[in-house]
Amino acid sequence: MARAFKKQTELVRFAAGTPGGARTTTVHLDSAYRKVTGLRIHEFSGGGLSFFEIGLEDSSGTLVDTESSEVYHYAPEKPWEPVDLSNHGQQLKVKTVLPSQPSGEVVYQIVFLLER
Repeated sequence: MARAFKKQTELVRFAAGTPGGARTTTVHLDSAYRKVTGLRIHEFSGGGLSFFEIGLEDSSGTLVDTESSEVYHYAPEKPWEPVDLSNHGQQLKVKTVLPSQPSGEVVYQIVFLLER
């Protein structure tokens, strides 16, 4: 029997010296799962920035407005940031907004909670 839930991860990386502004990373979610019900991030390196912003887009536009990356951090009392998005095998774009040029590498993992 197939699992009802699945966690899918995507590593996002920007080199030191990347100009500030919006950048997108394309993600292909498992089309066997019909919904995205949660998001979280694990920040490995902030590049010397006090924060950056993360949002989601698809071909029709914004799905989740950009918001401070701290909103999506894991906490035992709130392991997921709840979302309710359809997944029909389309490409999603993770939008990262760097407020300024990072002095070091920015690396984070975004985790999608998928549901059948």
